[in-house]
Amino acid sequence: MSFEYVDFPAIGLRVPVTKTLFRVFGQDIYTYAVIIALSIVLMIFLGLRHGGRYGINKDDIIDFMIFAMPASIICARIYYVIFSWDNYRDNPWAALNIRQGGLAIYGAVIGAFATVFIFSKVRKMDAIRFLDFGVPYLLLAQGIGRWGNFVNQEVFGVNTTLPWGMTGDQIVGYLAANSRRLAAIGVAIDPMAPVHPTFLYESLWNLLVACLLFGLRRRKKYKGEVLIGYLIGYGAGRAFIEGLRTDSLMLGSVRISQLLSVLIVVACLAIMLFFRNRLPRYDAEPSLAAGDAAGGGSGGEKGDGPDEEPNETAGDGTDKEPNDTVGDGPDEEPNDIFDTGQSDARPKNFPDMWQLDEIRHGGAQPDDALVNGEMEPPASGEMEPPASGGTEPSAGGGTERSDG
Repeated sequence: MSFEYVDFPAIGLRVPVTKTLFRVFGQDIYTYAVIIALSIVLMIFLGLRHGGRYGINKDDIIDFMIFAMPASIICARIYYVIFSWDNYRDNPWAALNIRQGGLAIYGAVIGAFATVFIFSKVRKMDAIRFLDFGVPYLLLAQGIGRWGNFVNQEVFGVNTTLPWGMTGDQIVGYLAANSRRLAAIGVAIDPMAPVHPTFLYESLWNLLVACLLFGLRRRKKYKGEVLIGYLIGYGAGRAFIEGLRTDSLMLGSVRISQLLSVLIVVACLAIMLFFRNRLPRYDAEPSLAAGDAAGGGSGGEKGDGPDEEPNETAGDGTDKEPNDTVGDGPDEEPNDIFDTGQSDARPKNFPDMWQLDEIRHGGAQPDDALVNGEMEPPASGEMEPPASGGTEPSAGGGTERSDG
């Protein structure tokens, strides 16, 4: 095992690194590959440990990863080769030799996402819900995997005088060999001067956003929110950091990953704003229907939960009161920005809004599917004696319902 060194001159730090960690049957096992493998193992371990809390089956996670890992590697290589074709034009077969390096993370993400949608269709799963669960682990793995770039002395930026500027033999050699190409796109480089450790910037950014996504996943308001958070968070950081790098994949004079990041962020912001303002508020209707059916259609008042007073008036969805309030029960599913129809929380036989209006004003009765023998209003002129903790007459001729 031979070592090279990465130096941080301003702080007097010298870090030994090695590309080959050990050998197996005469084959070099690269440090980069081991770091990537460990990040994937951690991602799978955490997914299996916490999947049950979010209704994700362990077998589905394992089966998905069996397909996602090779698909991600293949797509990462294809992405890299497409935008580095000049390196393979004379020898296309070299594109198959991934041991010489050349994998692009955006290609891997595209491959993983494509696998999610295909796998979910075959297994009849909800792809967006699966992605909401999984993308925090993906970003965690991306943050860890960037340290493989440090070992390889790659993914670094332009010159800097900041205290954490770094340099090394591989860095100096790369910059000296590519100084003319960089000058052609307006990047002036001194190969002997320290450079930005952009691998470190991206690693820290990914880990920070991953922590935020774990918190968002517990508090999300609609399906797809965590996925949108991943795309915006990672895309925004990558767009900025990519502008500092000297080894970007280029499309003419454009940094392709930076352009893709900006497009992703803009598209996701537009989607989020467009759908958020158009979400149907069906989560209010189940509680409303129950309250109106129990109240006999006129003057019914209901509490919103066991911790609330029983006399809070629920909004009926047609009044013009500005402060209608409904309970957000823990069993209700969040709204879905990818589905402008009914939310998951809406009962299967829930009546239309015109039916609810007639129910409130005594012109119709609730469907049998909603009544279920418990919510049927008493016949006209009759009043059953209130049971303990049940219902009692109200001043308006309706009933008051305590949710206890």
